[in-house]
Amino acid sequence: ERALLPAVRRAGLSSLIIADGFSCKEQIQQETSRHALHLAEVMQMALREGAYGGPHIYPEEAVVKPRITQQRRSMRRAGIATAAMCAAGALLWWGAKRNAA
Repeated sequence: ERALLPAVRRAGLSSLIIADGFSCKEQIQQETSRHALHLAEVMQMALREGAYGGPHIYPEEAVVKPRITQQRRSMRRAGIATAAMCAAGALLWWGAKRNAA
């Protein structure tokens, strides 16, 4: 709250927020409405989209939205796999208990 976050909050909507460190990126994401990008992500974005990032409120949305979508999809798949394993374990336990009786 002394230097980093106030500077991010003062940054204009079209300003890119660049931070290579994990903790800085996490603090920016958790405490502001912005997402910091790694320098390599900024370079990749410039090669793909040019100087203008397209019709986004924040320029980092072109990189952040697909990442968040992939994370949610992965978490959904993990949840389904966990539920399936629990169901299979319950069926095996029930079958073993039934056969023992």
